[in-house]
Amino acid sequence: MRGSLRLAVVLIPLCLLSVAPTASAATRLAAPGKLSVDRHDQKTTVRWKPVRRAHSYRVERCVMVSGACRRGRTVAHVRDPATARGGRRQTKRIRYVDRHPTGAKSYGYRVRAVDRKGRHGKWSRLKTVKRTKGGAPAQPGEPGGGDAGVLGPPRRHERDCHGGNVSIVAADNTRYIDCPGVAIPPNAQHVTVVGDTAPASVLKGVVDVYMGGRPGALMNSGPRSDGDDLLQIKRWPIGTGVIPDGITLRWMRFHDLSRPGSEHPDGIQIMAGRNGKILDSRFERTDLQPIFFRYAGETAGGGPIVDWTIARTFIQKPPNGYYAIRIAGNGDALVPTRITLRDLTLTADIGIDRAAFNAGFTADNLRNGDVEVFR
Repeated sequence: MRGSLRLAVVLIPLCLLSVAPTASAATRLAAPGKLSVDRHDQKTTVRWKPVRRAHSYRVERCVMVSGACRRGRTVAHVRDPATARGGRRQTKRIRYVDRHPTGAKSYGYRVRAVDRKGRHGKWSRLKTVKRTKGGAPAQPGEPGGGDAGVLGPPRRHERDCHGGNVSIVAADNTRYIDCPGVAIPPNAQHVTVVGDTAPASVLKGVVDVYMGGRPGALMNSGPRSDGDDLLQIKRWPIGTGVIPDGITLRWMRFHDLSRPGSEHPDGIQIMAGRNGKILDSRFERTDLQPIFFRYAGETAGGGPIVDWTIARTFIQKPPNGYYAIRIAGNGDALVPTRITLRDLTLTADIGIDRAAFNAGFTADNLRNGDVEVFR
């Protein structure tokens, strides 16, 4: 009898173990519910109900062929705007707007949740939509010539050099048009420079500065082969100085960056800055990393990196690197926060550290590239 009892004591836990679900199955995120798709003009809006414990959502679009979903690809990584701002309550309905739908006659969307460790949940049901008649959306880097902002924001003063070569230091509250040779000094404020030559290789502590070319005539930055970046953006003076704010780079071409030795030059290295934009531009053959976000420490001009948007831009895989855009953050004192990528044409993926991904990162309509998150 005692032997039987001992056997029962051993068997009961074994039976319990055999029926217990695995940890991964028990904690797997549910499929997003109530998925809806609405098309209006050139935009398609996808909505769904949030999933408990979800940190972000992966949106996939595919082409419908004979009723089957083909050529599916990720078009966005979306955060719940409520929880992304630090709140605990979720938005009632998450929304994603696809501003550049495929040219296929019929296509579909599906969504799945992602937790904080990057683990994917179940796919939602597939929702399809038929394309209506209408013109094709504008391609990235080719905005219409009638854009009201072709000459950038106006300022209190203006100087048009008509292409004449000058050597001047930009004054605050001034717009410069076609002034090759103008230079943007440290801590400049409210300056617009429009033309075919980049006016700076370093922007130090500047506020409300616009640099750009025109549609079909991009501002040129490159070539360069001395081992330095094409453009750096940093705090100035170092340590306690002004944090760059309100920088806009539009219709620019960063190209042909190489190095003579073991340097690690980047197209643009953003060490500090708030409310920045890189729009309608091109990056070609930029040695290691076309765009690099990283707090570089106080002694290098580093500072907060917050609220940057890169949109409607072509970024080529670098000759000596792996990623079109690299966003660091793991282990750094300050983490790039609320970085938004939208409507990009890529020939390489985006590389982002988990810390930056969790700090409000969003990606929308990345053509030919995906997002790789590093733990």
